[in-house]
Amino acid sequence: MSAYSSLYIQPAQSALGGMLHYAVYDLKWEIDAFFRAFINSEIADSFGTGDPKYTVGMSGPEIAMEVVYRITGSYPDIQPSYYFDRSPEYWTGWAVAYYEWYKDIPFERIEQDVGIISILDMYHPYHEADITKFVDELDKRMNLQ
Repeated sequence: MSAYSSLYIQPAQSALGGMLHYAVYDLKWEIDAFFRAFINSEIADSFGTGDPKYTVGMSGPEIAMEVVYRITGSYPDIQPSYYFDRSPEYWTGWAVAYYEWYKDIPFERIEQDVGIISILDMYHPYHEADITKFVDELDKRMNLQ
């Protein structure tokens, strides 16, 4: 059972995708370090329970800025760049947001059992496939099948 309505999953996916893209390309964080900061900031828990502040109320870069603030005590002053194409990091956030919502498995467990780098490595071939193919593969990697 998902923690929040399916009406919110698309904006939530866009927010998490935008968060990782901004963190990697604009803030210059390594994706795994930032994802751990996301979890440690406790925003991941709020996001995962469907807190509308994060799932639909903030952009990806805004969430990333809040993560940085909670971890470092100061907000970054780097404006998000505009991007035309969706980066592999964007897809990673987009896909993991869907998986967390669909399976109701906390981001922390996904990170512990598989890792965000492994999910990023799934970009090829899964970014062009139906999301259910990604879900099936991640289930295998999490030993849920």
